[in-house]
Amino acid sequence: MANKERLMSLLTHYLLDTNISFSRHPLPPSRHPLPPSRHPLPPSRHPRESGDPELIYLLDSRFRGNDESLDSRFRGNDGETYNPENCPPAYAGMTTEETIEKLADFLVLLLKWNEKFNLTAIIDEKDAVISHILDSLSIAPFITGNRVIDVGSGAGLPGIPLAIVQPNKQFVLLDSRAKRTQFLLQAKAALQLENVSIVNERVEAYKPDTCFDCVITRAFASLREMLNKTHHLCCKQGSFVAMKGIYPEKELSEIPSNFKVQQIEELKIPDLNASRHVAVIHPVS
Repeated sequence: MANKERLMSLLTHYLLDTNISFSRHPLPPSRHPLPPSRHPLPPSRHPRESGDPELIYLLDSRFRGNDESLDSRFRGNDGETYNPENCPPAYAGMTTEETIEKLADFLVLLLKWNEKFNLTAIIDEKDAVISHILDSLSIAPFITGNRVIDVGSGAGLPGIPLAIVQPNKQFVLLDSRAKRTQFLLQAKAALQLENVSIVNERVEAYKPDTCFDCVITRAFASLREMLNKTHHLCCKQGSFVAMKGIYPEKELSEIPSNFKVQQIEELKIPDLNASRHVAVIHPVS
């Protein structure tokens, strides 16, 4: 059984005393990636044998390139200099007692269910705080609009942590696997998340009455496959926020022409010895 007090102590430390740092990659012209010399690729040997998208996301991302060759300041296509120090804090406003307690309660529930249902490969309490909560909350500054869908939500990551810290937004957690949605329904009830809805459906078959302002994915698929499968969910003025491990150079070159890469950020998450990136993509009208 996970120790709630220890989880709350860890959450309080990280959400009060640390923060994400951001490094923006210049937008690839015509949707093509920058030369490999500018974005060093990690070693080609990756732990893909399991076939589990979450495990690949968690483990693949530990194969890192030479970060020293990456500038902390870049000039984007608009010619403006980007300074990560000016980026809004990812954890700002997430340190209320109620928020920290709910995040801890979620981890207690997740680790308890994980003993029987194998929901996540991360079982250590500190690792769970870093790899599940901090990782999920790292994309909070990129979530726009009021209606958000987490596609392939799995164990509720990143949807539930985001819903806890952004109670004014409405979140739909979509997953096709019954045991995952069973856990999500339990978490929604136990945490009293009135801004969360659970849908047990394949993404291709899900036809909502209203489009979403933001479509988020984590360990879901390649960018091209993600866009092909989720394009019908996004509003014309909406955005796709894709959480990736290593810099997705090849995937960026394969993005369909009816989508535009708005920004690509490298995220430096406290005490996470792994590569993390977020890609923000918009439909082209």
